[in-house]
Formats: sequence, structure tokens, C-alpha cells
Amino acid sequence: MPTSTTQPELAELHFHLGQSVDPHVLWSIAHEQGIKLPSKDYAEFYHFVTLQKEVVTWEDYHKLFTLTELIQSSPIAMERVLYEVLFGAYRAANITLAEPSFNPMFRNRKGERDLDQIILASLVGMERALAELPRLRAGLIFLLDRRLSFSENEIIVKKAIKYR
Repeated sequence: MPTSTTQPELAELHFHLGQSVDPHVLWSIAHEQGIKLPSKDYAEFYHFVTLQKEVVTWEDYHKLFTLTELIQSSPIAMERVLYEVLFGAYRAANITLAEPSFNPMFRNRKGERDLDQIILASLVGMERALAELPRLRAGLIFLLDRRLSFSENEIIVKKAIKYR
């Protein structure tokens, strides 16, 4: 459904990519990559990745992000995820300024995947959305994490500077 120019333009700043991807997109990417999921039933998977519980614990969030980060851990996945999230936000809520955030090191399977390729694919997905939606503006936020060493976080900072 096309957005109307009479709708207010909205911003979505610093939203976490690990929890912002539609479940059907995660499901599709996981199957394309052969990732074993906690359930073969889509309804159960949906329930898990949307945290449909009365009480949500920190452990629940950690399990969620561990799974979503695994699914997003390839250049192909990151390109699709960025495109889908940005286009979806524009389509569903007229978001015209978006800043998705993620930690690239949690998308490279503990060094198995090249960090630059993960970042470049993310930029390609973002640029695809920007090319198709002229009113959209977007930028990426690379997150640091206390679970990583100082030198690992320093690498992320250097990558952010390199790809600014």
C-alpha cells in the first residue's frame, strides 16, 4: 500500500536489527542457508522470535538475539535484512529517516565470515532501499558490546570510520 504524502514523516532511530526483521524473512533466510531452527513449525518459530510471552526475561532476549544474529550472519542475509527492514518501515509506518543498529561482529560467525563483506552487504541492502524510495534517508549504527574485548570493539570503531 503506497504511503500518502499527507502522512507525517516519521523517524526510527537506533532500532536493533536483531529484533526488527519480520519473522517470515528470518524463516526464509534460515532455510536458504540451511540453519537448524529451534522448531520446524513456523507458528512456533514466530512465537519464539516475537517473544509472545507474558513475562520476558533477559535470558529470553539473549536466546532471541543469538538466533536472529545467527540467521543474519552472512553477506547475502545482511543485504536482504537491511533492504527488507528499511522498505518495510517505510511501507508500514511512513518512516522516512531510519538508523538500524547492529554489531557486525555478531554477524560474522565468530570470525568465520569476513567483517568487511558483512558491512558492505549491509550497505548494499540499505542503498537498494534508498534507491527505490527517494524520500527515505538512512544510516547504519555499529554497536559496541561489553561481551567483546577492547581490541574487538576497537575494530568495530575503525570499521565505522572506514565506512562512514
